[in-house]
Amino acid sequence: AYPYLKPWQVKSFASTDTPDKYVTKRKQASHPNEPDKGVGNKESPPKNNTFYYKYLSLLLHPEEGHDTARQDKSLVHEWCILSTSKINGVVRPERLQNFVAIASKENKTWFLYHRDLPMLLHLSMQISDYHIATELVGEIITDPLYCSDLNIISETLSYIRTIALASLECDDDSQSIGSSLDQPFDTSLLRRIILLFHMMATSRLAVCRQSVKVPEELIDLLEHCSEEEEVDIIPTEKEEAFVNLISETAAPSDALLTLNGWENSAQASSVIIPSLRTSLILGARGGMSNEISCTLLQIRQVREEGAGSGDLDDNELNKKRLPNGGIWQSLLRGDVQIDK
Repeated sequence: AYPYLKPWQVKSFASTDTPDKYVTKRKQASHPNEPDKGVGNKESPPKNNTFYYKYLSLLLHPEEGHDTARQDKSLVHEWCILSTSKINGVVRPERLQNFVAIASKENKTWFLYHRDLPMLLHLSMQISDYHIATELVGEIITDPLYCSDLNIISETLSYIRTIALASLECDDDSQSIGSSLDQPFDTSLLRRIILLFHMMATSRLAVCRQSVKVPEELIDLLEHCSEEEEVDIIPTEKEEAFVNLISETAAPSDALLTLNGWENSAQASSVIIPSLRTSLILGARGGMSNEISCTLLQIRQVREEGAGSGDLDDNELNKKRLPNGGIWQSLLRGDVQIDK
């Protein structure tokens, strides 16, 4: 019946009179002398109303739903909130799948829905799904619409810091699937965090670019890795592992500034020297990739050698080969001869 039957009408019906209670009233009206057997006495809160959630799920279904409804910002927002709400202290997996279908681009149906990225990021943080959260952060900081909003960027940056601290605090038993079991933190998640910091710092928009300084963020995380009981004596295992991760993942300039600003670097020469070597190698490779190709370099060298040997330049050579002028004049006249 959509759009003639408005969703707010269905919600009003589901919130005030549940279907069971509605049937009970119909029975009482037709049989006033029949005793009430307690049907419809159990009412759930509106946000967990099963009837209204089923209605939204049918209305927003990726195949059988309504195209206009799937692009309605308020309907998708409400459906996502209901899908991530806890019932008896637990988020239901079957409902969570509906949220993932919208929030994650790994799902094939994400493009069918209106996607409010800051809202999806907020809900993914509420359910502690950091994989989807980092994916949404990457979308936000590459979207000019969101990336130019200082409030959204500030909130997004706070979420990145929260995820980074949470990934540092996890142990081997609580790591994600992509992380190494011999590391004292979630390696894959922290690697994504470092890359997100770099993406923000190199953004084309000044609002995003000026909101973060990568070395300062990494130094703060390094200090969080240290143990407060042991004051700058020996770097912890977590500090050494994180320094190695920084040298392998961060931009070489950011890695060098981070190591330079790390207070415990004097006592960590065993890990600092290999990390410096890794950063310098990556920096050298990056510099070579940004230079001209080897073929063009060889051509430049040949030209420089030829210029110093007293050879004829191109104009003189063309005039010598073509008595009537250079090759371009011959092309214009149509009488150029090319030896095969």
